[in-house]
Amino acid sequence: MTLAALPLIALFACTGDEGSPYDPAAGLLGEGLTWPFPNAQLLTDGHVDIPIDELALPDDATPLPVERLAWRTGFSPVQTAVVQLDGVDATALPPSTAVQTQGSVRLIDLDDARSLPAFAELDAHPDAVSDGDPVLLVRPQKVLPLGHRIAVVVLRDAAPRPSAFQDTLDAEGPWPDHSRALLAELEALDLGFSAADVALAWDFPVADGTAPLRSLASQVTTPTAWTLDSVRTSDDGADLAPGVWKRLEGTFTATNFLHEDVLLDLADDGSVSPTGQVEADLYVHVPESVRDAEPGSVPVVVFAHGLLSDPGNFLDDDLDTHGVIAMLDDLGAIAVATTWRGLTTDDRLHGIEVAGDFGRFNELTERAAQGVGNFLELLALVQDGALLDDPELEGLPDPARVSWYGISLGGTLGAVALANTDRIDDAVFHVGGAAWSMMLERSAAWTTFEPLLSIAIPQPEDRQQLFALSQLFWDPVDPASYAAELAPKPFLMQMAVGDDTVPNLASALLMRSTGWPLLTPCTYVPDDVGHEDTPTTPPMVTQFDPLLPRPTDENRPAELVGSHTVPRTWATTRVQTATFLAEGRIVHPCGDDPCTADNAF
Repeated sequence: MTLAALPLIALFACTGDEGSPYDPAAGLLGEGLTWPFPNAQLLTDGHVDIPIDELALPDDATPLPVERLAWRTGFSPVQTAVVQLDGVDATALPPSTAVQTQGSVRLIDLDDARSLPAFAELDAHPDAVSDGDPVLLVRPQKVLPLGHRIAVVVLRDAAPRPSAFQDTLDAEGPWPDHSRALLAELEALDLGFSAADVALAWDFPVADGTAPLRSLASQVTTPTAWTLDSVRTSDDGADLAPGVWKRLEGTFTATNFLHEDVLLDLADDGSVSPTGQVEADLYVHVPESVRDAEPGSVPVVVFAHGLLSDPGNFLDDDLDTHGVIAMLDDLGAIAVATTWRGLTTDDRLHGIEVAGDFGRFNELTERAAQGVGNFLELLALVQDGALLDDPELEGLPDPARVSWYGISLGGTLGAVALANTDRIDDAVFHVGGAAWSMMLERSAAWTTFEPLLSIAIPQPEDRQQLFALSQLFWDPVDPASYAAELAPKPFLMQMAVGDDTVPNLASALLMRSTGWPLLTPCTYVPDDVGHEDTPTTPPMVTQFDPLLPRPTDENRPAELVGSHTVPRTWATTRVQTATFLAEGRIVHPCGDDPCTADNAF
């Protein structure tokens, strides 16, 4: 505590009934320790300690394993803060459509004495709106600095001071002392408001949440065993899509980090240990265009599929709905792939089960970590192993020319995978994003799961608190957690304007956090994002605008209009992708105009 804070603390101690009773278990607002979420009270001996009994889970539900977060020393760098306040003026809130640091609701870096880019919104779920008391959600628009204390400040311009907060300031005890000291600290920072202007303020520490995935990645090995037991070729009359010569499927033996295919073997320090070996799916796609290629001349693309899908949905599609087959045929590249364990076609039922039993939520994220491990070992199998020497590939592949093409989930988890390896220089992340807990409820894909979760957790404010908490489980597999590693990597990210599945908000957050600039001309440049009007060297972000209806700015699932999928089928998109994967060079394929549906072919 600074000396400058002492006079102000004395002032607050005299503003009410000094020494009034205070219940330490009541939290800041008399609603328990977890409100608002997160807050500095939710740490014990410097480690995250969330009281399970205060989370609104049904009595017959699986208890959320908050003990699996105890290795953490703080909250997420993309942490959403949740609080329930009366009388919030929605028109006064800083919007998601602009980057502000001086609004009526702020995130303040107490260590660097500055306001951070953030926006605030009231929960727009119909149940919350009909109740007339939706929670306030405060979200960063750029990753929060690790190791720093962050204050959430709601000014009286946005809401009146809650009587419960004033009662805390008037009381005695460690938490009232902490709150008074925080207001004094904020006053001393001189950020354009006084303590009297504050309706509510609280703080929480931010810490790295990636230990499990980093530990897993450090233990990746090079697989030595694989099978290709399903071989289909156009030579044998197999029913393959136009442009496909060979379609090979099998498995490879990867390092397993899961117990019973569900949970990581997690140590007290957040590290993980192998549990044995597991058979991971293996797909190999050989296009017609390489049939007569010289041996050792054909590049290899590691292909990463989208959410709740699998490689076959992209590579064994007679209609080539996603344009991947045509792109690979144009590029003249062999594709190899595996699946994102936990988030594949076969995992849909598991996802539905988790939506109805939120206490199992971490099963999704821990399986996703295994999926990242599988892809890292596939890379090792391609580059250091003997897969490319398999007789079925007839000596065609060039192991020195390996790149990455990930679509949607393949761009999101793909960024996580490639942040943890230096194996790949050329990677395209098509319609990827970051900040899972913000991204999901804005996604059209969320409509499958939201009704089940609403039945299991009927109160919208409880759901929002759990969404915010879920980011702690997402952190190991969230690209935002690896912004520093991704910043210098020479990658290309492609963004669909008005994306109905990966909101542009999530892509823009990653751009701000990595410093990746946007190639112009484009439809629009997000606030606080750099841009360049001449194709240069990567990293770079490019835009493709399908000219379809845009999602609302609310935290509601977007209407599924096709904006997420349509641009990847365009010839212009395929040209940009193939050029980058072949040469590491970025082209603007649409001339002097933005790439839109009007000039896509």
